[in-house]
Amino acid sequence: MNTRTVFILTLTTMSAALLIGCTTAQPTDVPMAVSSQACDSASPIQALLLDPTFATSQILGGGTLHSGDFDLEAYLYCDPGLQPNASDLQARTAIEGLGIHTAWRYNGQQVPGDVELMWGYGPNPPPSGGWSGGLTAGSSASHTGGLQDFEIPVGTPVQVSFAIQATGVRAAASLTFYLVPATDGYTPTQIQFESLP
Repeated sequence: MNTRTVFILTLTTMSAALLIGCTTAQPTDVPMAVSSQACDSASPIQALLLDPTFATSQILGGGTLHSGDFDLEAYLYCDPGLQPNASDLQARTAIEGLGIHTAWRYNGQQVPGDVELMWGYGPNPPPSGGWSGGLTAGSSASHTGGLQDFEIPVGTPVQVSFAIQATGVRAAASLTFYLVPATDGYTPTQIQFESLP
């Protein structure tokens, strides 16, 4: 009798574990691509760009903001040239056809010393570059390309953050979005661009 009770509890526990596993796992039949329906509904940029070399008519979301002496922008966009196996590193992406553009420009007084750039996933992006020589009005940088070294989170938003830091000045922002499975790929939703501390 005890064996039967334990057996029933084990089956119940196993069923619950399987059900939980099924509801939180990433769908395996969804292509690692941006949904064509998402790209079909994309629109051109409505604001002036900090980086005039960035050109696309398929913006999924994003925007610009002002933080202290900095202007920042970030956009999620469609580009069929972004491929998982592209030979050009800028054109390589984990999600076929999905790209991100980030840029910043400094508008303040000259700041001497080292400048540190940070870019990556999550609220605290890792160092990604920099220079010595400080900031002057008009100092700027941008990143345009695919989402690399990336796994699709289940039920949580993707957060791409970037920051600029020099002696006494700092600006940081993040582009946050969800990737919802569709029949032909993933649809980015709830796209928000906001400053970080």
